[in-house]
Amino acid sequence: MSQDSWRNAFHLMPATGAIDRVDGFCQRDGSYVVDAHQTLAGSASRPVRFSSHNLIHWSVERNPQPEPKADDPQVPAAMPDELVDHGFDFSSPQEFVDDEGRTLAIALMRTPDTSYVNTRGGLKWEDCLTIPRQVGRAEDGSVTQLPVEELAELHTFEASMDPHAGGLFRNHRADIRLQGITGEKFTVVLDEELYVRHREGVLYLGFRGPNPHTVGGGRTEVGAPIGHVDDLRIVVDESAVELFANGGKYAFATRWFPLTKTMLVRMNVDAAFARGWGMADGVSDTYRG
Repeated sequence: MSQDSWRNAFHLMPATGAIDRVDGFCQRDGSYVVDAHQTLAGSASRPVRFSSHNLIHWSVERNPQPEPKADDPQVPAAMPDELVDHGFDFSSPQEFVDDEGRTLAIALMRTPDTSYVNTRGGLKWEDCLTIPRQVGRAEDGSVTQLPVEELAELHTFEASMDPHAGGLFRNHRADIRLQGITGEKFTVVLDEELYVRHREGVLYLGFRGPNPHTVGGGRTEVGAPIGHVDDLRIVVDESAVELFANGGKYAFATRWFPLTKTMLVRMNVDAAFARGWGMADGVSDTYRG
């Protein structure tokens, strides 16, 4: 695989080195801003700032000047400690209320103090951030997290999806949605390596197949008691995968390192609706040039 094989198309990541932490997420003068710290090989941590006018197309500023915090921030829909992700890779969530009154959140896709691999040999970068998520409350008071609506603007072609077969994508960039799920058990498998499985009221995310350690980087299986699954959304972005179930009440984030150019999706789900889209690139300006 080439050094850019696992570079994401819509998850923020460093050009080189690693992202140590996310310091803040806000909106200034109409632009969305993510402040973070980045470490380069053999150097001290330094600030980096990502900016976007629409949450999908981003630019980067290295060693930016500090900006003052808002004097009167609005109360978000949920506190950071309520933003639970059941996957392998999620830490340091940051949130704020934007000019439209939406609570938005973003986090580092890395879990401290684990042995998971966050890069592959030969790559000059590691780590990425989650998709910007819109945070809300369900009718029962549960916190919900879903990709911001703007993400759909990156949809390209619509892939043919059969809930009892699956589909094929030309690369590892996809937005897959299953709705109206009626069965009490199902399985979705990506590249015969990453699986999403529902059994006995528990939703599992894990790795199997011939290369589980290589593709999963030491990640094995995680699960969350969920009861019945009504809907499932799987967002794949090269080396990042995020799952959202039951209207965003359950979220799972993980890194992975697929070995094929195309992505085979196999599924066996009793669902009324199955659709999938390819995805365009919105972050290449942050690491090219």
